[in-house]
Amino acid sequence: MDEILTTGFSKNKVYISSTSGSSGHPFFFAKDKFTHALTWANIEQRYKSIGINIGDSEARFYGIPKEPKYYYFEKCKDFILNRYRFSIFDLSDKICESYLGIFNKFSFKHKSLVIFDQFNPSFYKYFSRNELIGVLEKKGFKVESLVNTVGHQYTVVCSKKS
Repeated sequence: MDEILTTGFSKNKVYISSTSGSSGHPFFFAKDKFTHALTWANIEQRYKSIGINIGDSEARFYGIPKEPKYYYFEKCKDFILNRYRFSIFDLSDKICESYLGIFNKFSFKHKSLVIFDQFNPSFYKYFSRNELIGVLEKKGFKVESLVNTVGHQYTVVCSKKS
């Protein structure tokens, strides 16, 4: 890591992390600690804007490192942060049905936040704004707020239709 850091930065002055390696190879990266703090302040602000606090129950479709040392580190973080992780490495019908069974045990409030992250592009389905609203309404949701954050990424707040 020292070889790729910008002059003036050292490993003890940056936050070092990696992707889960869902592509087969984890991508390691570093960012200065102030930028990392700003990232989490932004995440917390977005969560709070839709009534969710850091530490509330959370379910994520998310990769996880396969190497035991990093796997157990992430599992500890999930436990401390009250997260349930649905691994994206096996999305067979059998596994997805088991995920649905687990997910259905959560109350609606706890189902309100599911983060899809680091999906292999072969799983992506890009929606236009109108297509996304149509799909959500067809599934029984009323779109309260829909903000296009970047490209095809949206932050959506929905309520259940009565």
